Amino acid sequence: MSDPEPSRIKHEDTEEQTDQMKEQKLEPNEEEEKHCDFKTQRIKAKKLHNCSQCEKSFSHKRNLKRHMRIHTGEKPYTCPQCGKSFSQLDTYKQHQKTHDEVRDHMCLDCGKSFTKVTSLKLHKRIHTGEKPHKCSYCDKSFTQAGTMKIHERVHTGEKPYH
Repeated sequence: MSDPEPSRIKHEDTEEQTDQMKEQKLEPNEEEEKHCDFKTQRIKAKKLHNCSQCEKSFSHKRNLKRHMRIHTGEKPYTCPQCGKSFSQLDTYKQHQKTHDEVRDHMCLDCGKSFTKVTSLKLHKRIHTGEKPHKCSYCDKSFTQAGTMKIHERVHTGEKPYH
């Protein structure tokens, strides 16, 4: 006749071992799972404002409104000194500095001057012929990464503003 007690003890040991294995695997407990679900819901809830023209979504209505200018072509910020218009206030403010700042970075090849040394470095590529940004799809190269990305849309068919 066997004693039922050892079986019960063995079962308890197995549960304890299972719990230890769960801890070792770092499985989330019930409280952690609830927190993760809540966090996921919060993130999804934050993106309430969707663009009707493309698939972008925004957590704040003001960001969607600013984004819509890409599609509408609206440029509400106009430079009083040169008449150039901008869709973003930050870009307009940055542009204003070009009228106010000293252009102390001069190209030795052509005499053109710049407010930023980075702008001068980019400009120098015109004279050197350096084109470090190569298209992933063909043999074309570009002086600036942004120009290359725009070109690559020819190959991908991407039309981000339609």
